Amino acid sequence: IFQSFTHFFANGTSMPDSCFILVDVDFSATNVLVVHHGEMRFCRSVSKGVATLIDRVQETERSSMFDGWIDELSENIEQTIAVAQKEADLVDISSVVVTGWLPRKEVLIERLRTNLDLNVEWFDPLIPLQHFSRKGDDAIFHHWFSISALLGMVQARHQMSMDLRPLESRQRQKKRARMRQLVYAGMLLLYITGILTGALFYAQNQRQEVVTHLQAALEELKPRMTLVKKKQYVERALKQHLRGVEPTAVLIGKLLENLPSRVQLNSLTFIRGEQFLLRGKASNMSDVFILSEKLSQQPQFREAIISNADRRVKSPASETIEFEMKIRFQQ
Repeated sequence: IFQSFTHFFANGTSMPDSCFILVDVDFSATNVLVVHHGEMRFCRSVSKGVATLIDRVQETERSSMFDGWIDELSENIEQTIAVAQKEADLVDISSVVVTGWLPRKEVLIERLRTNLDLNVEWFDPLIPLQHFSRKGDDAIFHHWFSISALLGMVQARHQMSMDLRPLESRQRQKKRARMRQLVYAGMLLLYITGILTGALFYAQNQRQEVVTHLQAALEELKPRMTLVKKKQYVERALKQHLRGVEPTAVLIGKLLENLPSRVQLNSLTFIRGEQFLLRGKASNMSDVFILSEKLSQQPQFREAIISNADRRVKSPASETIEFEMKIRFQQ
């Protein structure tokens, strides 16, 4: 969705550098994206699309049905913006841009302006849709397509089933694509032929010298290979009896070295040769992810998996994460 949104700025119009919210109302869901300095910083999908409005036509009166849908959608957008400001550590948000599959858009825009106290604007990705109408009147330029629905319509690839370009343009692109493929295939064939010819010539001239060098290297490696075989035999014996050769103190030391300061270790279960079962508390979910990533990068551990995480919010500014993590050893 973000890539399709940036497509509308490809003609030279610059995207604002300030931090703003893009609200894309689709048929089945509403997508909320936070854009800062032309890059997407946060995104979330809310299950309040136009389909929810259509389902309520049969359940409620028409007058209250739309107002209720607008209230729920506005509330979900407000909650998403609050989560984005908390989780992504964003600067002040300057405005909200609304687009998509939205009847009576002015009601939602006015509601968001009142509730968020922000500048709310409407973004209309206007494109001609002449072949969707037989009469060709002005109404063909107005649509209810969201950016989600335009993902394939604004692309220049002929494989897309929703390509709006004329048939001649698509045929010309297919022809150019085939010509490029033939040219690339010919160049690749010439390149491979040149490499094979050079390799064959080099091998014929250097074969004897390489064979002699390899024989001498093998003679030098024989004593080392004997030591390596003995070492492998000892390691296999240790693994068979102890199910691992890494000292327990080293494994626990690596775990404690990578433990963030804000993570509290409640219990640690050690299964020799297999894994640690770690239980603890953290003040932020990001600390748990950082611990898992650091342990996964250690050569002694094969993987660190978060098997359980319970988030408890004490207040808007305080929360506790109780988690369980399995840290499997290298075999």
